[in-house]
Amino acid sequence: MKIIKIAEEITTNMVQNPNCPPEILAKAVRSGKDDVTSCTAAQNPNCPPEVLIEVLRREKDDMISQNAAYNVNCPPKMLVEVVLRGNDNMVSRYAANNPNCPKEYKWLWEKAKNNHHHLGFLGYPESIPEIKQDPKIKQVVIKSLFEFLKNNFDLVFPVPKKPFNEYVQAKIWILIDELSDEDFIISLYSEKVDEVMGEEKSKRKINVGDKVRVVGGGVYSNQSGTVVNSWAVKTDGKGVPINVDSGDYKPVDWKKEVAIRLDNGKLITMFKNYITKI
Repeated sequence: MKIIKIAEEITTNMVQNPNCPPEILAKAVRSGKDDVTSCTAAQNPNCPPEVLIEVLRREKDDMISQNAAYNVNCPPKMLVEVVLRGNDNMVSRYAANNPNCPKEYKWLWEKAKNNHHHLGFLGYPESIPEIKQDPKIKQVVIKSLFEFLKNNFDLVFPVPKKPFNEYVQAKIWILIDELSDEDFIISLYSEKVDEVMGEEKSKRKINVGDKVRVVGGGVYSNQSGTVVNSWAVKTDGKGVPINVDSGDYKPVDWKKEVAIRLDNGKLITMFKNYITKI
């Protein structure tokens, strides 16, 4: 009876106590308020996981949700659910930075945030070696790519029509090429791309002297230039370009990349799937 009486008189000082009973914290959070007491209760590590889940399933970006997302008692699966919403808000930020959030999903959210869209996995090909060598990150990228292709393949490769987004098509195309040897299902999609894009690929064959426009490639998107001979690019002993503006950090692959002299005079290397003829 004493506990019930105390629960009816919940104060901020009470829920700040690290020894505050979970029942009292749950009642404070479930009050439906976004006041100091409720927010503080959601921050207390004694707050029950199921209560934190209830808060985050409301999909709001209020203070109580932010505290729930950063609470060390929040289950990893719930944090992943929040991160996969692809939002660039404070709740997602706290969820991604929660110690319980799997690092591969934190990476995925960071890439999505930096690219201003929910398709964070598209940044995998340009990632540093430490990221690409992480098996957990590779698996989450493969899973994300599969889910995207399953629901959007005809939008990305709508031959003979133009794709809904040339940038996304270029990114997806390169990612499929890179991961087709890593996963059977992705290899099947690679064959499907070759089938539907066969004629288009021949049209896109790039030669020295061709005038092209970058449709992917981050800061170079929408810039135009001319394809030049690969010997214009100087490399170190490991094959990494040393005189390009694109700041390459890994060996160039001339089977997949070309050298381009942009109209502004800068020399870059770029994946063939990131460019289109003008």
